[in-house]
Amino acid sequence: MSVGWCAPYKREFTLLGELKTPTFLIIFRRGEKILKAEMLLDTGADCSMAPRMLADVLGLKLTDGFPISVYWGFGEKSKAYVHKFEFSITKKPFPIAISEREDMPFLLGRLGLVGEVDVRLEKEVTCIG
Repeated sequence: MSVGWCAPYKREFTLLGELKTPTFLIIFRRGEKILKAEMLLDTGADCSMAPRMLADVLGLKLTDGFPISVYWGFGEKSKAYVHKFEFSITKKPFPIAISEREDMPFLLGRLGLVGEVDVRLEKEVTCIG
C-alpha cells in the first residue's frame, strides 16, 4: 500500500476514557481564496460534508451544486448541495456536500474515498492514500 497522508489522532479525554478521532487538515483552494479545515474521517457517513462557510469563504454559489437532503446527528434533516473539489489523494474530482447550515461539521465520508484509496487506522495514526 502506498501511503499518501498519515495524521495522528486528535485526542480527547472523557469520563469513559481516551477518545481518538481520525482527522486530517484539508486545504481548500479556489483562485486566491483558501480555507484550511480539520476534517473528521467518518466511515459511517455516505458523503463528505462541510458547513456553509466553505462556500462563503471560497466564493461559491451554494445552490450551483447538486441539491440533496442529508440526515445527521440523531436523524436531523438538512439541505445540502454537492460540489466537486480537487483532492490530490483521489486523483479525480471529489464530491463534498455543503450544507445550508453553519453547524454542520467537516466530515470525510465514504463516497469518492472508500474503494478509491487505501484507508488504514493504526495504533497512533490514520493513513489514507
